[in-house]
Amino acid sequence: VGFLSPSLRMGGAERWMLGLARHCDPSRVQWVGTALTEWSRESQLMTREMNRYMPVYGTVVPVDSKEHDRLFVRRPGPDASTGISVVAAQVKVILTWVDGHLGTMTDYYRRHYGLKTVAVVYSDWPLCCAAIQDSADYLSAVSLRAASKAYNKSDVPIQVIYNGVDTERCVPILGRNAFRDKYGIANNAIVLIYIGRFSREKNCLAAAEVAASLGKPFKVMYVGGGDSTDGYTDTEWLP
Repeated sequence: VGFLSPSLRMGGAERWMLGLARHCDPSRVQWVGTALTEWSRESQLMTREMNRYMPVYGTVVPVDSKEHDRLFVRRPGPDASTGISVVAAQVKVILTWVDGHLGTMTDYYRRHYGLKTVAVVYSDWPLCCAAIQDSADYLSAVSLRAASKAYNKSDVPIQVIYNGVDTERCVPILGRNAFRDKYGIANNAIVLIYIGRFSREKNCLAAAEVAASLGKPFKVMYVGGGDSTDGYTDTEWLP
């Protein structure tokens, strides 16, 4: 089994991949590799962790690029097709994200290598609902909402596999009192925390709306980064 992914950043989709790599039964599933497409961006934390379970293949990048990991990503050729071919030539099943470009690539390797493909959708955003599902053997989603919004086929089964909490990273750094003192949170406040990317399809405002409707002592803390979508940037959200 292998992955075909546009990136290995710190998003929920990538954590979903890492969760599967960690917890699938090794007596039944052998991971061949993760192939990244040409526009990929890579977190060294993610590539390092993924390398514990499989090699990661990418494309040659400019010398001054800061968005690509040079330590844990193998770059066997001048473009992404080389790494994709390395993975595709060894796997029986490939998991790929729902995206127009990835759909074209996956369909090619499916026809030429006889691979079984699992199309995965990670959002209800229209960009994630491309035509790859028409040539997939199986469909998967990270939530029921994503499945209901993205898929319109009834003849291919849909398996929902939820994003889980990474228990290896859930280690307290500060105690409760020290944390509240650091961020000026009253001891009796009830804090709702949003952790993730600040972008429109995440419905980030929902937590603030809930806190506003409940009133005191409810508060909201946002933890994450901005996005390219207008109106959803760090400077506008964090204050």
